[in-house]
Amino acid sequence: MNLTNKYAELVTKHPIKVLLLMLFITVIIGSGLSKMTIRTNQDADLPENDPIVATKKRIDDIFGDKTEIMIGIHHSNIFQSSTLAKVAKISNELKRVDFVVPDQINSLATVNNVVGKDWGLDVGVFMKTVPTDNAGLKALEQEVKRNILVNNRLVSGDSQFTVITAQVDPGYDQATLYNQVYAIVDKYQGPEQIYVTGEPIFTQEIDGGIQKDTATLIPLALLLIMIGLFVCFRNVRGVVLPMICVILSIIWAMGMMGHLGLPQTAVSTALPLLLVTIASSYSIHILIYYYNEPVSSKTRVQQALAKVLPSLILVGVTSALGAASLAVFEILMIKEFAIASMVGILGAWLINVTVLPAILQLCINIKDRKDQQQRAGTSTLDRLLITVTAFSLRHKFKVVFSYLCLTLIGVYGISQIKTGLDFLDLFKPDNQARVAFNVFNDSLAGARYFNIMITAKNSGDIQTVKYIEFIKDFQTYMDQQPGVGYTHSISDIINQISDAINVDSEQKTPIASDEQLAQYMLLYDMSGDPGDFSNLVDYQYQRAKIQVMLKTSNPDEHRALYLTAKHYLDQHLPQGASADFGGDIILWLAKVDYIIKGKIENIIVALLLIIVLCSLAYRSFSAGLLGVLPIAFGVILTFAYMGFYGLRLDMPTSIITGIAIGIGIDFSIHYLSKLRINMISLGNYSEALSLTAVTSGKAVFFDTFTNMLGFSMLIFSAFKPVQVFGYLVSFTMLIMGLSVIFLYPALIAIVKPKFIFAAKEPDEPVTITKQPATSRI
Repeated sequence: MNLTNKYAELVTKHPIKVLLLMLFITVIIGSGLSKMTIRTNQDADLPENDPIVATKKRIDDIFGDKTEIMIGIHHSNIFQSSTLAKVAKISNELKRVDFVVPDQINSLATVNNVVGKDWGLDVGVFMKTVPTDNAGLKALEQEVKRNILVNNRLVSGDSQFTVITAQVDPGYDQATLYNQVYAIVDKYQGPEQIYVTGEPIFTQEIDGGIQKDTATLIPLALLLIMIGLFVCFRNVRGVVLPMICVILSIIWAMGMMGHLGLPQTAVSTALPLLLVTIASSYSIHILIYYYNEPVSSKTRVQQALAKVLPSLILVGVTSALGAASLAVFEILMIKEFAIASMVGILGAWLINVTVLPAILQLCINIKDRKDQQQRAGTSTLDRLLITVTAFSLRHKFKVVFSYLCLTLIGVYGISQIKTGLDFLDLFKPDNQARVAFNVFNDSLAGARYFNIMITAKNSGDIQTVKYIEFIKDFQTYMDQQPGVGYTHSISDIINQISDAINVDSEQKTPIASDEQLAQYMLLYDMSGDPGDFSNLVDYQYQRAKIQVMLKTSNPDEHRALYLTAKHYLDQHLPQGASADFGGDIILWLAKVDYIIKGKIENIIVALLLIIVLCSLAYRSFSAGLLGVLPIAFGVILTFAYMGFYGLRLDMPTSIITGIAIGIGIDFSIHYLSKLRINMISLGNYSEALSLTAVTSGKAVFFDTFTNMLGFSMLIFSAFKPVQVFGYLVSFTMLIMGLSVIFLYPALIAIVKPKFIFAAKEPDEPVTITKQPATSRI
C-alpha cells in the first residue's frame, strides 16, 4: 500500500477525530482575525534602500513632512461677502481639528500679503476681516491679482475657486481627521460647492474601500459559487461540502495574515476571491472522483481520495509556489500578497484533503436517489465535451496552427501595453475624493506635485543672485510645460518682495547683487514671519526646494515631466550643485519601474517552476512544457487584451500571472494525469481521451465556470483597478480552461509525448467514442 492509500485510509477510518482536530486548528488560526490591520501608506511599499525613498526622507528631514489636506470652494464669484465669510470660518474651525497644525493653515484669511510702503515692507494677512461692501471686495480682488504667490495658486484666475490648505502632524489618525474635516465641510456646503482632497483623505477612502470590499465581495462571491456548484452537481452535497472548505480556507488565510502581521491592502482584497476559486476547484476534483466510484462501494471515499491525491499534491505545491513567485516583486504590497496567498493555498489544500473526505465518509450511508437521477441527466455536457474533443482531433493541425497565430497576435498586443499607475486610478470616477481631485485639476493648479531639492556646493550659495536666477529660469521653463499648474520656490518670494518694493517703478528692476538680495530677505524677516522661508530653504541657505504642481493625472505625462525637468537640470545646474527628486508623483513612478522589473522576473520564475516540477513529477521534460502551455497562452492573450484596449499594467493586474498559475496548473495537471492513467489502463488514445473528457475535462469545465463566477464579483469592488483585475482574471480562466479542453487533444496527438504514450502508440486514424460507459456525472 503506497502513502496516498495509507493517508486515504487514515482519514476515512477516523473521520470524527479528523474533523475535531481540524476544528481545533481552525479556532487557533481564526483567533488571528482580531489582529488584522489595514495599511494605506503608499510610501511603505517601496524598498527602504530605494534611492527615491532615501531622497524623500532626506527632503522631509530638511524641510519637514508637509502632509496637507486641501479644501476647495467653488462659486460663480468667490469675492462675495458670504463666500469669503465661509473661507474665514472654515479656516478658523480647522485650527480646532485634531492633528491639524494651527499655524500652518493657508487661505485668504491667513496667508500674508507683501505690500511696499515708503518706510519699507508691510507684511500682513490678506483678509483680516471679511469685506462687506463692494469697494472692500474689489480692493481685495485687486490685491489677490497683484500677488503672484496667491493669484492662480490660492485663487483661480477666473475668481471662481479658492483653496484652503492645512498641514497635519505626521502621526495623524486619518479616520479622526477625515470625519472632523468633513463635519466642517458639510456644515458650510451650499450654495457654494466645497471639495476636499489630500493624502489623508485618499488614504481614508482606501481604508473604507477595503472594509467595504471585505464586507460585500466575499458574501457575493460565495453566493455565486454556490449557484455555480449547484448548476454543476445539481445536488445539495455538491454545494454544501465545497462551501464548507471555502469558508474554512478564508478563515485560515485571514487568520494567518493576522498572526503573521500581514496587513490588508488594496491588493490583498483579491485574496478571499482567490481562495474561493482555489478551494472550490480542489473540492470539485475530489467530488468528480467520488461520484465516479461505484455507489455501493463502502470504500468509495477512500478510493476516490487515493486516486486524486497524487495530482492534488502536485497541484497544491505548484499553485503555492506559483503564488510565492510574486515575492520577486520589490513592492511590499505584492510581497505580502505572495506570502498570504501561498499560505492560503496550502491551507485550502489541507482542508480539502481532510475535512471534505471526512464529511463524505460520515455521509456515505445516506441514500440520495435524487442525486443519482440528477447525475444521470448531465449526459448533455458529456456529449458536448466529446464533440469538442472530436473536433480538435479531427482538425488537429488547424487547431494548433490557429493557436500559433493567436499567440503571434498576442505578442504584438503585449508590445502595446502601457505601464503606469496613479493613486487617483484606485477610485471609481464618481468617488468623492476623485471628483474633488479633478475639480482641483480643472479649476486651479492641481493637487499633485513633485519636489526638487537643489543642493549648492557651499553654505549660503542659495542666497546669491546666481542661484536665485538659476531657480527662476528653471521655474519659467517648467511653467511652460503642458500639465504643469505652477512651480513654487524661494525665488517667488524674492520676486514678490522686489515687486512690492518697486511697486511705483514703471519697469521691474532685476536684483543687481548678492548684497541687495540679502537686504531684501532681511527686510522681509524684520517685517514678516521668517518661518515663511522654512518650507523653501534650509537655515544654512545651501538647499532649496522647488515644488512643481501638476494638473494632470496621466502617468505617461508624469514621467515625461520628470524626464524634462531632469534633463534641464543636468544641463544647467551650477557647478558643484546637485538635484534630487521627491514627492508622491516620483514615488508612483518608482513603483512602475519595480512593477515592470518584477513582472518580467515573476513570469520567468513562475513558468520555470511549473516546468521543473511537472518534469520531475512525470519524469519527462515534455510534461513540463505541456503543463505550462495553457497558462502561458492564457497570460499572453490576457496581456494582449490589455494592450489592445489600453489597460495599464499596475499593481492589481501585475499579480494576474501568480493567480493564473495557481488555478491554471490545476487544469493542466488533472487533465494530463487522468489522460496518462487512462492511456496506460486502456491502451488506446481515442478511448483514453474520451474518458478523460468526461471526467477531468468536465472538472476543468466546472472549475472554469465557477472561477469566472467568483472573480466576476470583483466588478463590485470599491477600487477601479480591482474591478479591471476581476474581469481580466475571468478572461484568463476562460482562455486556460478552453485551451486544456480544446488544444490538448490536438497537440498531444501531434507531438505524442512519451509520458502519455509510453504504454501504447495511438492508432491512426484517430477516432473517438461517443459516450464512455464509465461516466457517472
